[in-house]
Amino acid sequence: MHGNAELSPGLARELVQETAGATMRLLTETNMTRDEIILRVAVPGGMTALAFEILSQHVPQAWQTVFRKTGEREIKTRESLAL
Repeated sequence: MHGNAELSPGLARELVQETAGATMRLLTETNMTRDEIILRVAVPGGMTALAFEILSQHVPQAWQTVFRKTGEREIKTRESLAL
């Protein structure tokens, strides 16, 4: 993973926390859907829209891998305990 010399880890963490907090407030206080929030913040052709496009291509695959690998580990752990 490559860092961004212009964005310190502390600032990156703060931006993520503020974004997550604001998103959660929109979800809970306005009952906006995920898609409505994305349409509100992602200008077509802009950086946020590009980020959503990239994430939608890679994140679902990553979660599928996480669930498959942890499931396989769980099966092996249960088998070893049954000895």
